[in-house]
Amino acid sequence: MTASLPVLAPLPGARSDTVLCPSHPCILFGAAARQRDAELRARVLPASSALLYNEHVLQRICILESHWLFGKPLCLVGWEWPVVPGWLHRGVGDLLFTDGFGHFVVVEVKSIVTGNRNRKRNRVEEQAHCYKAHVCELLEPFGASVEAYVFTDDRKAPGLRHPVRGAPVRTPPSMA
Repeated sequence: MTASLPVLAPLPGARSDTVLCPSHPCILFGAAARQRDAELRARVLPASSALLYNEHVLQRICILESHWLFGKPLCLVGWEWPVVPGWLHRGVGDLLFTDGFGHFVVVEVKSIVTGNRNRKRNRVEEQAHCYKAHVCELLEPFGASVEAYVFTDDRKAPGLRHPVRGAPVRTPPSMA
């Protein structure tokens, strides 16, 4: 498992020969984050389209276009990740990215083109805030930064945005 890999670019307070957060396999830095990114992309991206649901299609778009969406390369270190390991009832996050040097990005993905769009929009925003809070709590001793985003196929504003009403949206070219 990648959680046992050494951390090559730790934050202050973390030893260079240890995993930053052994209790959570998604909290990785440096080469460990890049290796996890390669493993997850190899597992997620070539998936058969016959097995995909709308949310999984959106996840793949977000992963494939993450460099464009965030304006810099980020490593995917969590896909369908348990927010609190061993406690699935606390939630399963959709995507967790890092730059490998102490900046993490939580992305909650939701297909909201059908059903009660307002309820779905509110729910994904709540999840993004909640999951960001859990990651912040894990990383607090290390001074890492965490951002939260939502990625939706909302007809009014599809794409990536902060979970704040009226926040600007970055719509990837494949969804324009």
